[in-house]
Amino acid sequence: MRASSLALPFALMGLLLSWPSAFPAIRIAVRDFTPLEVTAFRLTGAAVLMLLIGAVKGIQRPATKDIPPIAVCGVVGLMLYNLGLGFGLQTVTAATAGFIVAIGPVFIVLLSALFLKERFGWKTGGGIAISFLGAAVIALSKPEGFALEWGAAYVLVAALSAAVMTLTQKPLLSRYSPYDLTTYMTLAAALSVLPFGWAVFPKALAQLGSPGVWALMHLAVIVSFIGYLFWGYVLMRLPASRVASFMYLIPISATFLAWVWIGERPALMTLVGGVVVIAGVAIVNLRRVQKKQTPEVMAEV
Repeated sequence: MRASSLALPFALMGLLLSWPSAFPAIRIAVRDFTPLEVTAFRLTGAAVLMLLIGAVKGIQRPATKDIPPIAVCGVVGLMLYNLGLGFGLQTVTAATAGFIVAIGPVFIVLLSALFLKERFGWKTGGGIAISFLGAAVIALSKPEGFALEWGAAYVLVAALSAAVMTLTQKPLLSRYSPYDLTTYMTLAAALSVLPFGWAVFPKALAQLGSPGVWALMHLAVIVSFIGYLFWGYVLMRLPASRVASFMYLIPISATFLAWVWIGERPALMTLVGGVVVIAGVAIVNLRRVQKKQTPEVMAEV
């Protein structure tokens, strides 16, 4: 078998391992660093690596008119997304966060209906209701019983910010490659958070070799940089609808990696709620593919 025939399966496997690994990595990082610091390190490190590769391979300069929407994608879709995950994962498990983030396509539909005047039928509405029911079960589930977990609300905000980014970047993807657009979005996100989280760099230097620093490096290099290389490669070779179907595996992968990496076993009701969320999202995406509405959101980490 030729190496070229293995490239796509390898990239897809890499994507499904690198992106979900963000959830346990953030759980480790926020033990020693604040969510602002974790976000600043991850985005700044990834932006530097992306710019270096872009300088070698060449990168398209953004048009002046595109700078504001690119900035919105970076600040809302990446910076606020990472902050939401950072604050949420201080208290909720990686499995909880992974399944709640999977609700992103539901927010896409709701925002499209609100701002783009797209209509949806009762089946899509039922899928939305099912997804939120699953999210409610997850937010209320704890090993010791049912209790409201406010960390889940932060993760829900992260999912909403990713949905805003998806709608905003849709027209941009017709003018920029996924790599070029992601580079500029990551740079905008890094510049927006760096003034508030710059202290992470001297702190990380002082703790060099600790699990928290290794987690920070993993987030910047493996998740944000290499993960987006895999994503761009897969997206160029498969239809977006097929890629989106694989993204349903991300919360499952995140749950498994958190169990193996940090020994975090999910509560039974978290798994039940997660299955309900994914079922609802699948219904929503299926109806929208059939009607050729706004493309599915790619699960972001």
